[in-house]
Amino acid sequence: MHRSRRLSELKPTVLVGVPAVWENVKKGIMDQVLFWGALALKSFLLQICIPGTAVLDAVVFKKIKAATGGRLKISMSGGGPVAKETQHFISMALCPMVIGYGLTETSAMGALMDPAEWNINNPGTALTSVEIKLVDFPDAGYFTTNEPEQGEILIRGNVVATHHGCFKTRDISEWNKNGHLRIINRKQNLVKTSNREYIAPKKISFHACPPVADICVYADQNKTKPVALIIPFEGPLRKLAAEAGVESGPEELLHDDKAAVPRELIGAGRQGCLASIKLVEGVVLTEEEWTPQNNLVTSAQKPNFRGILEK
Repeated sequence: MHRSRRLSELKPTVLVGVPAVWENVKKGIMDQVLFWGALALKSFLLQICIPGTAVLDAVVFKKIKAATGGRLKISMSGGGPVAKETQHFISMALCPMVIGYGLTETSAMGALMDPAEWNINNPGTALTSVEIKLVDFPDAGYFTTNEPEQGEILIRGNVVATHHGCFKTRDISEWNKNGHLRIINRKQNLVKTSNREYIAPKKISFHACPPVADICVYADQNKTKPVALIIPFEGPLRKLAAEAGVESGPEELLHDDKAAVPRELIGAGRQGCLASIKLVEGVVLTEEEWTPQNNLVTSAQKPNFRGILEK
């Protein structure tokens, strides 16, 4: 609440944050009365270019926008990939979310979405300070001869640290038909499972699943499918507990990895058209908040897989 009051006083027009910040903003909005119906309607109206979104903004989203000062025009996310559903959520509830791509070695320069061409599927164009080239990564089937062109990103330019020359980012991307760069994977995210199939745990998102407040998906080369560590939302968890006939409340579900939450997770995965090898086969629920102090996330709020694995 204190942070919200400060934002309302500062009245920013541009707000920048890492993905973890936007996930928290999303969670703070999710229980609003009438919100979900209005979100779906606004998305539909924008998709088919029919007027009416201004009315929804004035009636349903007014209080949400007021919490940030009422002047917010653009939000920006960087420091890591933001879930597509979160980008869509923030863009509909607050303002268009622009995403960028860059690395420390390239002075944060790479590609940036043009606010004037904002679209949820428009990832961004290369900045004028850099040159970007894609090269084959045959182990995982990414080739520049694919349609669309895919491969590892190489960046060069005056902003690149001099000892790198042409910097190999280890990020996998593709060019779309409009010349926009879309990050689709990272080399270090790819895990070759025991059935010799590559999966990318960080790309497997279940944030749209109602019981999931936060989630970390982990895959091992000695296993066939991934597992997940989850912090659940109390409200949806209580509902699942009631539906499962658990009289003692949702606390019992926290210690039962064969209960309703895994079924919800698998159902959400199938609804999202995830391949069967990406559906989790094990779930651990925890009430413990993920902080740098307990070694579950880094200081940049990114998952610390070593600490999570020990958990």
